[in-house]
Amino acid sequence: MASVPSVDLAGRRVLVVEDQFVIALDMERMLRTLGAGAVDLAASIPDALATIARTPPDLAILDLKLRTETTVPIAEALQARAIPLVFATGYADLGAMPASLRDRPLLGKPVELADLAGILGQLLKT
Repeated sequence: MASVPSVDLAGRRVLVVEDQFVIALDMERMLRTLGAGAVDLAASIPDALATIARTPPDLAILDLKLRTETTVPIAEALQARAIPLVFATGYADLGAMPASLRDRPLLGKPVELADLAGILGQLLKT
């Protein structure tokens, strides 16, 4: 078993945008293992934008594609609020990604706990 990098999520609110329920629950479980204070799940762009407006997260993990849409509008809303974000995707083609978001960290699916901890640790140091 690989060691899990240290990341401090204590007291942090994390938004997970994922349209596959089982994957969203797995991501929530991993974030809670890493100490997240609260995890909000959203499966659509309107739900995610409403969550951001209601209770802004400290950071977010966005599935790049939700059925036929991308999560670019959510990423742009987060970026406007200076909220750190990570894209999670199983796709290699990132052509739909605007240039303004191409520097965001990318987490490949399936997501492993050590990879998640590592990328969140890097994200929170910046």
